[in-house]
Amino acid sequence: MKVVIGTQSKEKLKRFKELFKGIPIEFLLVSDLGINEGIEETGDSVNENAMLKAAYYAKKTGLPCMSLDSGLFFIDYPKEDPIQVLAHVKSPKGIALNPIQMKEYYQQLAHEYGGCLKASW
Repeated sequence: MKVVIGTQSKEKLKRFKELFKGIPIEFLLVSDLGINEGIEETGDSVNENAMLKAAYYAKKTGLPCMSLDSGLFFIDYPKEDPIQVLAHVKSPKGIALNPIQMKEYYQQLAHEYGGCLKASW
């Protein structure tokens, strides 16, 4: 059985293979199927974003799809604080960032908050 993982992350693929070790499933990344575009993560939670990705890639490929998403929570600040990105790690404040821009954004954010932010992924 083939199952698409709704990501281009090889690390997430590795996690799925480990979780389902011993079960006859061939996991594929979307890039294995020639799909290189992502979708806009408009969900209000990591669960909603994972469901959006899974539904999108299942429809696009015609194969069952699983997705896993994560978020970022800054521990010393309340959930409602504007610093929180939660499910929008790649698009803080509604602006989509590539990996280099993400690194720069979070470095600058840490600098603005005294050089160190405790966070949970």
